[in-house]
Amino acid sequence: MTADATSGADGAVADPAFELLPRGTALEARLLREFADHAAIGFSLYEVPVAPGEPGRFSFVNRTYLKLLGLPSELAIAEVGDAVLEAVHPDDRHRTAQMAADFLAGRPTHQTLRMIRPDGSVRWVRSRRTPILDDDGGLVRVAGTVEDITEFVMTSTALRENEERFHQLADNVPVGFTLTDVGDPPRIVYWNPAFLQILGVDPDAADEPVERLLVSRTHPDDVAAWSRSLDDIRAGRPFDGEIRIIRPDGELRWLRIRRHPVRDEHGVVFRAAGTDEDITDRKSAEAALRFAQSEADRANAAKNEFLSRMSHELRTPLNAVLGFAQLLEMDQLSESQADSVGYIVRGGRHLLALINDVLDIASIEADRLELSIEPVHVGTALNDAVRLVQPQARDAGVALSFDPMTPAASLFVQADQRRLRQVLINLLTNAVKYNHRGGRVEVSAEQVGTGQIRFVVSDSGMGIRDEDMARLFVPFDRMGQQASGIEGAGIGLALSQRLVSFMGGHFDAHSVHGTGSVFGVTLPRSEHVDHPVVAPSATAEAVGPPERVCTLLYIEDNHSNVRLLQRILARRPGWELVHTDRGRRGLELVGACDPALIMLDLHLPDMNGIDVLRELRRQPGGETRPLVIASADASPGQVSRLIAAGVDAYITKPLDVRDVLSLLDRFAADPQTVAPPRAVT
Repeated sequence: MTADATSGADGAVADPAFELLPRGTALEARLLREFADHAAIGFSLYEVPVAPGEPGRFSFVNRTYLKLLGLPSELAIAEVGDAVLEAVHPDDRHRTAQMAADFLAGRPTHQTLRMIRPDGSVRWVRSRRTPILDDDGGLVRVAGTVEDITEFVMTSTALRENEERFHQLADNVPVGFTLTDVGDPPRIVYWNPAFLQILGVDPDAADEPVERLLVSRTHPDDVAAWSRSLDDIRAGRPFDGEIRIIRPDGELRWLRIRRHPVRDEHGVVFRAAGTDEDITDRKSAEAALRFAQSEADRANAAKNEFLSRMSHELRTPLNAVLGFAQLLEMDQLSESQADSVGYIVRGGRHLLALINDVLDIASIEADRLELSIEPVHVGTALNDAVRLVQPQARDAGVALSFDPMTPAASLFVQADQRRLRQVLINLLTNAVKYNHRGGRVEVSAEQVGTGQIRFVVSDSGMGIRDEDMARLFVPFDRMGQQASGIEGAGIGLALSQRLVSFMGGHFDAHSVHGTGSVFGVTLPRSEHVDHPVVAPSATAEAVGPPERVCTLLYIEDNHSNVRLLQRILARRPGWELVHTDRGRRGLELVGACDPALIMLDLHLPDMNGIDVLRELRRQPGGETRPLVIASADASPGQVSRLIAAGVDAYITKPLDVRDVLSLLDRFAADPQTVAPPRAVT
């Protein structure tokens, strides 16, 4: 036992530090002062006035009281009252009067006030006042405490603002929000008004549990989706799906439901946070889009079918017109007969060119024009076009010039070779047609920057008026030239402009009425490639009979075409014709007549020509049987596909008689020397 400890009457040890100090002792005063100065809250004693009208005064404040209010610690006690009243926020001073009235009436009071410190900062404090009464119940002084609650107020304000923002969001967006306890059974513990509105339920008149409402509104085929969503959430996986609900008025609505797992502090899933969005309008738009796409696909298929059929139907009769006219040209005719046949051939070829141009424009507008983009030698393209138009220029008395030594002529462009030649021929033909005798047409090429080549065709013709330039590329608009006697349909420039655009280039035109025009075609430049030398095609002249008798099996259902081929074969002794208008019968005849060559049309009454080709290649020995397609379908894609499928050549209708004769000579030779497959167009 220590020296400071004493034993009580009951033998227990008493510690003087825990005994009550005699009141009024110096030790008690010292301990109370230490406690007051180090407490976390402010203490004060306020002496009430003895007589009415006399001022009250503070008799004690601790250091914390002054510190919380931002008052100096050396402030005299007599000055505290005025300093405190001055520190109260102006908007809160009316509350201090009410507090004074309450504690003077002997009632405990408390208030929350804002205090403005000398540095201008604002602090929130909670002030409490407790009356101290004498033995007779009279009020003698007031004990007060002051506690800084600024952090509490700020936190409460932030929480309240966050809650308000959440409710503003949840109550005003058209998306349903839910929180669901995922126990068994699950229970929806929160939903916003939009959730019930989506279900078609008045939020103020819901007369059954929300969980039951949700299931009762769900389409019977989609109820299982709720079970799947709960299974996913309980497994810790989010769920995203679509369901249908049926509202009380029978309206069917689509919802997109998303559920995300909510975990407790131990990582255990106990809730699902969900959103429910009405996507009926989107579903309707998607259905409308699918229908529109289906209609567009059907219209596009119909257009493609129309183009294919028109190509066949228009070119097939021209086959007879041009074919028999070409045969007549090969005969010994009088001058007048030759002149008449010449008109037939020129008219037929003009009509064929017009048909091709119309079908090309239709193909471009249907976005089904097939191009073969490759490096094209500038000089060769210009030279070929000039060579083909030169006879027309000579007949019209127009000088047509091209300098093959210009620097750009040795370069290459990215283009479809056949389509580029078609564009250049159109421009040159127009430059000659709309010129005058003694006029000139100049063709050139120039490099534009480092990545483009511009083809230029300039003429000294009649030019185009400024007001007509906007109509330049309108199909079939000849801008008043119908009565000029100049042959044309007003389609060449429109087609050329579209072809250039399809090849990734652009078209420009400048003209001065009465002086002439300049047309430019700019295309992307290509890297240098070895430019092949193309040997001129041989002219099909009369040849002697072949060393063997050759049979041509012609599978064709158009009798005028058959008749034409009979006339062509008459110019090649040693060839005999076997004909059928049915694909199935043609396959049977292959083994019977052992043809040196099969000529096949694609449009047959009983089966497609492509199917005939496939079946032929499956027959024993059929894989090497020479076969040529003769069709009115001249699309490059079709030609390429069939060449790749194993045909030996592809010739287009109207037939060029000289090409057919060359073809016969080619296949009458030793089969081992037959050239590789090619297209003859």
